[in-house]
Amino acid sequence: MKPITSFFKGIFALGLLGLVMLVMVGVIIFIALQQGSYTLDTALDRMQALNVLEGDVLYALNDLQLNEGYYVFAIQYEYTTEGYLETIEEDYNYINQTFDELRSYGHFGSELEYAPEISDMVDEFQGMLDAHIETFQQLVEAISSSDDEGAFSLLEQSQGENADLKSKLSEVTTLVDQERRWSMEAFPEENSDGILITTLGAAAILILALMGYLAIAGTTRGLRNLSNAITAIGGDRYRPDLLGKLPRRVGPVGALARALNRLAEGLQQRSVGLKAEVERLRQQLYESRRKRLKLARPAAQEGGRNG
Repeated sequence: MKPITSFFKGIFALGLLGLVMLVMVGVIIFIALQQGSYTLDTALDRMQALNVLEGDVLYALNDLQLNEGYYVFAIQYEYTTEGYLETIEEDYNYINQTFDELRSYGHFGSELEYAPEISDMVDEFQGMLDAHIETFQQLVEAISSSDDEGAFSLLEQSQGENADLKSKLSEVTTLVDQERRWSMEAFPEENSDGILITTLGAAAILILALMGYLAIAGTTRGLRNLSNAITAIGGDRYRPDLLGKLPRRVGPVGALARALNRLAEGLQQRSVGLKAEVERLRQQLYESRRKRLKLARPAAQEGGRNG
C-alpha cells in the first residue's frame, strides 16, 4: 500500500506533467480494452463448436444408434452381444460430456442481438437422448422376456426417437453455423468502430504528449530562470525580473522561485546595510585620521621654533 501511495504522491508532485501522464495511461488502457472483438470471438467459438458437433457428436450418435441395431439383431438371432452395451454407454456418456464442455466454455451463450442463446436447444437434445436410452433399455428387456408385441412397439418408438435425435442435432448444428456466419458478417462493422476508437485514442495520446512536452519545456525554462537568478545572486547582480513569472506559478517550482526571491531580497537588504556600515566606518576612520593629523601638525611646528 505504501509504494502505491508514494507513487501517486510523486505523480501529483509533478503538477500538470503528472496529470498528463495519468490521463495518457488511462487512454492507453482504454484503447487496449477496446481492441477485443466480440463478434470475432463469437465466430471462432461457433466454428469450434460446429467442428465438434459435426464431427465428434454426430459420429458418437451414429455409433450409438448403429450399436443399438447390432445389439437388437444379435439378440433376435442369438448371436453374441458382447461389447455392444458397453459401447452404447460410452457413446452416450461421451455425447453428454462433450455438450457439458461446450457449455462450460460458453459456446452456446450469446450477448449479440442477432445470435440467440442455444442452451435450451442443447438441453432439449440431451433430454431426448436420456429418454431414448430409457426406451432402448425397455426394448432390451422386452426382447429378453420374449414380449414380441411390446418389443415391436418399443422398436418403432426407438427408431422414431433416433430420427428425432438426428433432426434435433441437425437443428442445433444449423443454428450454430448461422451464428458463425452472422458473427463474421458483423465483424467488419465492429472492426471499423475499433479502428475509429484506436485513431481517436492515438490522436488523444499525441495531444497529451504535446501537453506533456509543453509542461516539461515550461519546467525546463523555469529551472533555467532559477539557475540564472542564483548566478546573479552570487554576483550581487540579482533583479526580480530574472525569475519572470515563476513566483506566480503554482507548484514546487513556483514555491522555490518565491523562496529564492525572498532570499535574494534579504541578501540585498543585508548587503545594502553592510555597505552603509562599511561607508560609515570608513568615514569615521577618515575623520579620526584627519583629527590626528591636525593635532600632530601644530606640535611639529612648535618643536621647530624651539630648535
